[in-house]
Amino acid sequence: MKIKYNFLSPLLMAILTICCLWIVTDVAYGVRMWELGVDAWIGRIKALAIILIGVSLSYLFFNYLANTFLDRNKERRSRPVFREYLWVVLFNLVVLNIGLYIVIYSINGTTYRWGEALMINAVAVPIFLLYYFLIRNNILAKRYSEKIVQLEKLRVDQLETQLKLLKMQYHPHFLFNALNTIYFLIDEENEEAIEAVELLSDLLRYQLYDINTKVTIEEEIDYLRTYIQFQRLRMTKRLQFEESFDPELTGQKIHPLLFQPLLENAFKYIGGAYRIQVSMRKEGAKVCLGVSNTFNPDFLEQRKGKGIGIDNLRKRLELLYPDKHELRIKKDNTRFRVELCIDLSE
Repeated sequence: MKIKYNFLSPLLMAILTICCLWIVTDVAYGVRMWELGVDAWIGRIKALAIILIGVSLSYLFFNYLANTFLDRNKERRSRPVFREYLWVVLFNLVVLNIGLYIVIYSINGTTYRWGEALMINAVAVPIFLLYYFLIRNNILAKRYSEKIVQLEKLRVDQLETQLKLLKMQYHPHFLFNALNTIYFLIDEENEEAIEAVELLSDLLRYQLYDINTKVTIEEEIDYLRTYIQFQRLRMTKRLQFEESFDPELTGQKIHPLLFQPLLENAFKYIGGAYRIQVSMRKEGAKVCLGVSNTFNPDFLEQRKGKGIGIDNLRKRLELLYPDKHELRIKKDNTRFRVELCIDLSE
């Protein structure tokens, strides 16, 4: 359907334009169309072909012009400006008069008549302004429809994310209750097992009870430190771990559990030199977490399956901080580097 529209629009516009010009010039010179001879009609058909070429060029230029100005004027609600329509008039005058010159000299074989040219321009300019207005409105309508589709998709993604969060809350709740039972079954001399259960309980408790809409950075850092401590219990002694948390990160409010997937991946894919570096810092109104970990390329090659942690994180960031986050992921031969910066300004 789009191809038909692109083809028919210039054709119909060319027919409308040439018919209007014929009517105006015929009335001005007292010509009756039904009395024209074969040669005159052949000349008019040739003129129609010239007009069709000019209208096709106008169609392409008007689409480019409308898209360009609409992109520039987004913050001003895409209102038309004087310069935009001035370009339409100038382009129309150039293309129309070139075509008119070709028709008069090459097809009609007559001298150039300024009065006729001015009359044709006076009729054609409003027609092409209307044509540009229709093209511009069609582009606006298309963009609006695409925006509606994007908003609807975003709404569906948001509902899916909410459902996933509800499921995430259910599973930790079940595990939390189960851990309370296991805790009392562990031998008191097994200190590492007791510590692991206590740390895991703290993590689950944070997800279940300590989270409202937002938490303070200080609370989020405490959670991250607990998570790091829990993960280090299962690591070998050769793990080289470095962490740094900016002391200025205290009372700023943030949506929770946005940084944890980055730490989870670092512990999940650790290998090679067994080194993890974690740094959280304050940059103006932004909070940035940088995580890097070494890995074994051979082991990573065997694990070709794609995890869902980063994908879910991207979706949550788009919902919670659509224009206020930056996630950068880099990988070289032996190291992953991930940095997430979130602008917390209101």
